[in-house]
Amino acid sequence: PIRVFKIRGALNKILSLPDSSVRRGVITASSGNHGLAVAYASRVFGIDATVCVPTKANPQKVAAIEEQGAKIIRSGASYDDTYLSARRIASRRHLTFIHAFDDRDVVAGQGTCGLEIARQASDLGSVVVSIGGGGLISGISIALKSLLDGASVHGVQTTASPSMYESIRQGKRHGVKRRPTIADGMQATPGRLTFDIVSRYVDSIALVSDAELEDAMIDLMLTARLLVEPSGAAPLAAVKNSLKLADGKKVVLVVSGGNVAFSLLTKLLRSRRIASGSS
Repeated sequence: PIRVFKIRGALNKILSLPDSSVRRGVITASSGNHGLAVAYASRVFGIDATVCVPTKANPQKVAAIEEQGAKIIRSGASYDDTYLSARRIASRRHLTFIHAFDDRDVVAGQGTCGLEIARQASDLGSVVVSIGGGGLISGISIALKSLLDGASVHGVQTTASPSMYESIRQGKRHGVKRRPTIADGMQATPGRLTFDIVSRYVDSIALVSDAELEDAMIDLMLTARLLVEPSGAAPLAAVKNSLKLADGKKVVLVVSGGNVAFSLLTKLLRSRRIASGSS
């Protein structure tokens, strides 16, 4: 209903909470999609929801959150700043905070993607997943490594915000100085839980540029008729460019997130590749 995998983790988290924890309401910090998922899940269960978003969050995502009945608070230039603001508000107002990725129930919910992949592709060679905070790839990697022998799991981050990549390379959680990127859903400092899981279960992390993300978005529009936001197109961008996988093995690309900013969509539609209809 909201065109993003985040609904899995949000629903699982809210279902795990006792009534006493949600009586005053829930709050979260999000660049967009997790906030939309929490807003939707809260509406389903009749819970008041507050979503803190960065001041420059995708306006279409913010509008979608408000349509689900959640209260929006704009605070912080980045997700990390917004997260700290949401934590302060949660403490002051006695609201239950729902983390976007560094939470066992959220990770377990996202991991249902891995269960479905294992059920439908038992002869899987590799799966490629985008990484923001690492909740999705954490859940998928635990599921696949538990159920399938020999399957490899590969992550993708942007060159503008390679926080998990650098953390794994240095052997400790590590924030990075971020540059502007079209992939707003892939900007976060790794959580303690997700860093530990990715360190143990993910085989490699590839980096892609914004230009490569745009090309992958265009390819998905032209060949698969899928309107996918940059974070969802990241696995295809990696396979087309920097990620080398074993020949002859079945590969699954996890493509999720259809909430594309109008400004970015307009840019893509005006590109010469779209105009010429080439792939």
